[in-house]
Amino acid sequence: MELQIYRKNKKVQLPQKVNPYAIGLDIFSPDTYILHPGESATIKSGLIIKPPKGLYIQIHIRSGISSKYQVILLPSIGIIDPDYCGEDDEIGLTLYRLPIK
Repeated sequence: MELQIYRKNKKVQLPQKVNPYAIGLDIFSPDTYILHPGESATIKSGLIIKPPKGLYIQIHIRSGISSKYQVILLPSIGIIDPDYCGEDDEIGLTLYRLPIK
């Protein structure tokens, strides 16, 4: 399977497997964000990714990041359709940091 990946931001890392047993690829933001408890923000990935015809991409938050920082992805699963690959279709992830009790 081959993905077409375009860097909208030239300083962003390409998606990569963090270890040989990983099922999916990790994506990284080219920018640093501070998200306080109770806040949400859309994090730009700097990437435009086109899946193969007839397939789509799912985006999930890593469980380690979610538990360490109490952050969730809104909605809980991101779906990237094959037609979301124009020059203005940068993948953005909306993260919400749970309030501290």
